[in-house]
Amino acid sequence: MNNNFLGIIAMLVTIGFINPTSAESEVTLESDISVVSDYVYRGLSRSDSGWALQGSFTALHDDGVYMGVFMSSLDSDFNDHNLEAEFFGGYAFSKGAYDYDLSLSYDALMGGEDEGYFEIRSSIARDYGFAYIKGGLAYTPWDREVGEGNSTYVYSDLDIPLPISNISPMSVALHVGYENFEGTLNKLDWGIGVFMEIVGIEVGIRYSDIRDGNPLLSENRVTFNFKKYF
Repeated sequence: MNNNFLGIIAMLVTIGFINPTSAESEVTLESDISVVSDYVYRGLSRSDSGWALQGSFTALHDDGVYMGVFMSSLDSDFNDHNLEAEFFGGYAFSKGAYDYDLSLSYDALMGGEDEGYFEIRSSIARDYGFAYIKGGLAYTPWDREVGEGNSTYVYSDLDIPLPISNISPMSVALHVGYENFEGTLNKLDWGIGVFMEIVGIEVGIRYSDIRDGNPLLSENRVTFNFKKYF
């Protein structure tokens, strides 16, 4: 077990013992720890179809400003990277029936030859009662890890709560996204998952698929995740 992996374990354990800020404060702290059977990001596996350990920590101010970090173990076959640390900050607010979010992130991929990239993200969402629907746009001005030049990702998410009595809260999540890499790769990814809470842990199963002109990237997969919120 390399030092980077030990470092992420220490970070996740620390997150688990952080208590939220008191109600009198203007800042709220949120965190989670999760284990996934395959770290699938926009249709592509970042863990070479293997298990990954992940966690996030976010500080949110009452005025809508937030910042945080997401970390995950990676597989060494993923461009020789074995650790990801994504730092992000943004502004989220509601106006009328809609929720808006604008943020900037920096994704650092470490191990082997370290690299990283910035991404600008925006989304708009609305709760219709029967479903929460969100549409978003992400733009990377320079090379992302699987493509050259700038890239644009357009996506939509649909979360549907299942009002089934006498069971833990359950929902169905649908996702579809299209990514265009300047002059190189274009791909479509989509997925559907079912999530429910069991003894305080979110348990999920998801089917995902990806399609593009390269048959090596056209692959479907079923993944499992176990997440604990703090």
